[in-house]
Amino acid sequence: MIAYSISIFSAYLVKPTSVLFASFFLLASLFHLIAFFWKNRTELGFIGSLLKLVPVFVISGLIVLGPDLFRKYNQYGSLTGNRSEVFSLGQGLEVRFANTLKGMFYHSPFFFICDSDFYLHLNSKVDNPHGTGDNVCLNVNRPDEDYIGNSIHFVFIAFVFCILVFRKLQRKKTVHSELALGILFSWVIFHFMIKDQPWISRLQLPFFYSSSLLIFTLPKYNFNRFRILFYVPIVLMILQSWTVLALNASRPFLIAHGNWNREWHYFNKRPELRNVYANFIEYIKRNHIEDVGLVLNGDSWDYPLTWQLMQNGTKVNHVKVPVSARVVISDSLDKIDGYSVVAEGQGFFLFLRNSN
Repeated sequence: MIAYSISIFSAYLVKPTSVLFASFFLLASLFHLIAFFWKNRTELGFIGSLLKLVPVFVISGLIVLGPDLFRKYNQYGSLTGNRSEVFSLGQGLEVRFANTLKGMFYHSPFFFICDSDFYLHLNSKVDNPHGTGDNVCLNVNRPDEDYIGNSIHFVFIAFVFCILVFRKLQRKKTVHSELALGILFSWVIFHFMIKDQPWISRLQLPFFYSSSLLIFTLPKYNFNRFRILFYVPIVLMILQSWTVLALNASRPFLIAHGNWNREWHYFNKRPELRNVYANFIEYIKRNHIEDVGLVLNGDSWDYPLTWQLMQNGTKVNHVKVPVSARVVISDSLDKIDGYSVVAEGQGFFLFLRNSN
């Protein structure tokens, strides 16, 4: 039980959406766990066993998640961090169902469906907090880790579901069909909770990992005779994965040109910041500054700077400043909380140096 709870909470800590996609497996495992204790209730003591397991589950969660939940609540006043990508309780079922269906369009290799009345209807219903920019149907051809389309994998999943439906209509037995229903359930739960956004396909990756289990739901064919049915989709998926990795715009797996230095490719999406950060780091070194504060602002591109400063032994803090005060700070360069402004980062955030 300890290993089980640590696995769940660790997955949540790494990516909370992974628990949404794992909802079916969590419910199924919980059902089998309760069934086991109920079956052996005479030997184990059903109520006593549950009373022992619940504290173990809660304590494990507090140990793994406690610091992160405390940080979110302390900073945002909410255990979820007040993320705008999450549906509020007051939003109705219509937009959630539309969101569930629209999530499939990120994996379509057929661009003409973007102009279909059905897609336009879904798009009008879905509340997108960030805006999609370019048409989301084109994401499948964008070699970028933020816009990962799984067209081949998605076609394979649709193919398996069609086979299962066809066999059900023929009243034939389908082995492990609960896996297909469970994965479908997880997809719906995810989109009922998480709003549409341009990089939604990246958050759907756990769905594709778990959907590989659908291979067990296929009818049993003679492997020697139909071997190609198993090899072709596997080879296509591997080829697609390697192609996306090789052509990745931000951090390409194969570097045909440019610098082999890891830090160099941090700036592939923001090349205009490369010299700004390099000059700032040089300023820090030249003046032997040991403490740097950063005021984050919106989509802050702070990781490359934070990483390189920490590599140089510089302490980095995120300084909390009210949004209304940032314009004043930017104009007057006044001191704030023991820091003084020394540079401004292309509108993303301000760099501050400890004045002590």
